[in-house]
Amino acid sequence: MQNSLFLAAAFLYAVCALLPSRLGAAISGVTAGAWALHGVALGMDVMVPGRLRVGFAIMISSALWVSVAAYWAENRNFALDGMRRLVMPFAAAATLLPLLFPGTLTPLAGKSSAFGWHIAVAVLAYSTLTIAAFHAVLMALQETRLHTRTAGGGWFGSALDQLPALLTMEKLLFRVIWIGFVLLSLTVLSGFVFSEQVFGRPLLLDHKSVFALLSWALFAALLAGRKWQGWRGKTALRFTLAGFATLALAYVGSRFVLEVVLHRGVY
Repeated sequence: MQNSLFLAAAFLYAVCALLPSRLGAAISGVTAGAWALHGVALGMDVMVPGRLRVGFAIMISSALWVSVAAYWAENRNFALDGMRRLVMPFAAAATLLPLLFPGTLTPLAGKSSAFGWHIAVAVLAYSTLTIAAFHAVLMALQETRLHTRTAGGGWFGSALDQLPALLTMEKLLFRVIWIGFVLLSLTVLSGFVFSEQVFGRPLLLDHKSVFALLSWALFAALLAGRKWQGWRGKTALRFTLAGFATLALAYVGSRFVLEVVLHRGVY
């Protein structure tokens, strides 16, 4: 059944991307409907009785699910119609990924209840910081377009022109980074302090742990630099993208190699 829900959600996301801006109420309703279907499908796909499905496609799909929720919520406070036209096509594509790459099932027998919470917080942290990275890329493209004074650009250029002012975009960026940093801190803390309870084994300093710590340090440095040195603009964008890249190497990148390239399934 979840396959049908994934397909229906992808279709509604695509419809939402194409609706004209003047149909605000319809856009909001279609977005909410697509998001709800996407969430139910993810829940049914991930939570299998006695087992938990994990994989790079699930994480990417979850990241876009959170992105749509963030867009829908922030659109009530800011004019983000340009964001809609950029986010929804990616959401439609990400919704279909679990159908193509189903991931692996991890048995929950013998594992602490903390294991499921650790996975949930880790996915939320990755999803939130994925939004931040996407947001940073849009800001860089927006700034380039302003400086070069490029006219036209078709659909993509029009969507960039409809984004809020750079100062507003920057404010939204750091709001998302703060949320993602708190979730990432909880993920790292639970992994390091409660490793034996969560994973059933002592802490291992493998590539996931090292890259997760490096990502945490980069985001911590960015937020400290923002507070004490007033970092913004290109410095903030570089730190955001570097922090996301290391986090992607820790989770999604490694799982993609294991699942798709090596055809192996591990947590």
